[in-house]
Amino acid sequence: MYTLTTTLEDDGAQFYAVAANANGSTTSARATLTVTKGSDNLALNKTATMSSTGWGGTASRAVDGNTDGVWDNGSVAHTGKQANPWWEVDLGEDHPLGVVNVWNRSSSDNCQGISCDQRLHDFWVVASTTRLDASFNPATAGAVDGVHAIKVEGVGGRPSAVDFEASTHALFALSSPPSSASLRSRRSKPSQPPPRRRIPMIRSLRSSSR
Repeated sequence: MYTLTTTLEDDGAQFYAVAANANGSTTSARATLTVTKGSDNLALNKTATMSSTGWGGTASRAVDGNTDGVWDNGSVAHTGKQANPWWEVDLGEDHPLGVVNVWNRSSSDNCQGISCDQRLHDFWVVASTTRLDASFNPATAGAVDGVHAIKVEGVGGRPSAVDFEASTHALFALSSPPSSASLRSRRSKPSQPPPRRRIPMIRSLRSSSR
């Protein structure tokens, strides 16, 4: 097995391998190196959970990479009708958090006579060094060691960009209204390497009905 360390600048480079032992050597045919950019979406296809599931809108939909927000396209996670629903995803390892993009549901979806995008409003995005209890409420919790909560005022955008500025946390959660949004969490790019952290991610809270 051969291991190469490459950069994007190496894409398209021509190379060949030479294998040698006491009996001589052999050279491979010339090959072309293909280098692709890795995803900077830390949440992509990570394990997601939420307080309940409504209308088949499973938690994994929010981190499947589809951000179009259209229910019929399988783009949206949805809790059941309940008080203080939540959604979260575990990133599985330590990362410096940069900007978290929360993608609201499409305004083209109609929810009982109103645009469905109006449901996601005045929500919280929370990062924590430990897994949060299901009853955690960022609006009333006050200052908690190891927890960084940011409130997004008004109706959610496409996206709402929430910047954690490489702060150190383990759990990432979002608390919000009805149908939960799609998620993209980006690695921070500071001039100095930031602390790293393990991040389960995002909670969506509030009672909900389709």
